[in-house]
Amino acid sequence: MEFEFDLIVVGAGSGGLAAAKRAASYGAKVAIIEANQIGGTCVIRGCVPKKLMVYAAKSKKNMDSSEGYGLKNEGINFESNILLKNIREEVSRLSNLHRNSLKKLNITVFEGLGRFISQNELEIICPKTKKIKNKISSKKILISVGGKPKKLNIPGVDLSWTSDDIFELEKFPKSILIVGGGYIACEFASIFRNLGTEVTQLIRGQHLLNGFDEDLSSCLEESPTFTEINIIFNTQLKSIKRVNGNLESTLDSGDKLLTNNILIATGREPNLLPLNLDFLNLKMDGQYLNVDELNQTSNANIFAVGDIINKPNLTPVAIEQGRVFSDNFF
Repeated sequence: MEFEFDLIVVGAGSGGLAAAKRAASYGAKVAIIEANQIGGTCVIRGCVPKKLMVYAAKSKKNMDSSEGYGLKNEGINFESNILLKNIREEVSRLSNLHRNSLKKLNITVFEGLGRFISQNELEIICPKTKKIKNKISSKKILISVGGKPKKLNIPGVDLSWTSDDIFELEKFPKSILIVGGGYIACEFASIFRNLGTEVTQLIRGQHLLNGFDEDLSSCLEESPTFTEINIIFNTQLKSIKRVNGNLESTLDSGDKLLTNNILIATGREPNLLPLNLDFLNLKMDGQYLNVDELNQTSNANIFAVGDIINKPNLTPVAIEQGRVFSDNFF
């Protein structure tokens, strides 16, 4: 069989971009499929936009305490809509830089959802219309679709936000309930609190950052920012409903909380469902794709890198996996 490409990369995140660029630099004919902006979790909905929010929160906190250092101010107005707009513009700028670098390497970009129709072929679906836009084939296919936020299986959960939604807001709420005690939940809790939002954090365990160093956890709980947050331990969210424009949360204790909005930050999971992998019978490692030391799945021409395999889910790890994959095979 004659294939259109030497390599198809499904997902234009950190790992996929690294693999595509490295393979193309060796002369391979490469295509990349992406349904959203190019850049993946780190650039679009993770490291970059969230760290810009962290810098804003730190700046606001420093300015609030500046009079103690003799720096007089007449009060500070924080306009969250300006921050969010500027973050989206920066994300778009970085995404366009990646797109231009792909173009320079003659990598073909297909916009849409990639779905397997055989071990060497994919169809590309328009996310809005669900219609098939293209069908393409390749000798090798690399899956690098990354993760997605986990959603709680409770009534009314669709009324809440996930971390992906935060960067699409027009402005910050006056009050928010954050469900989760991991680093994503804690980082957003500190961002919102330091930028003026009233924050309640719901933890199912006894400590923030469960599984991290105990001293780190206790220091965080005692820090000035988190002493301003209403933290509820050993409690889980049971249901959500809308009440007069706000959201009412029912807890397993029977208590109810009323806030403007709710952020569910209870972790992430591989985003494999849209790929139509079932008929390929690929071996799994729990919720992850099982790969060998060459990032090869149980199907010899299909490979996987990044947050969909059971390795540290970190941007530099995914980048190195993508580059080494292309070094090995191209």
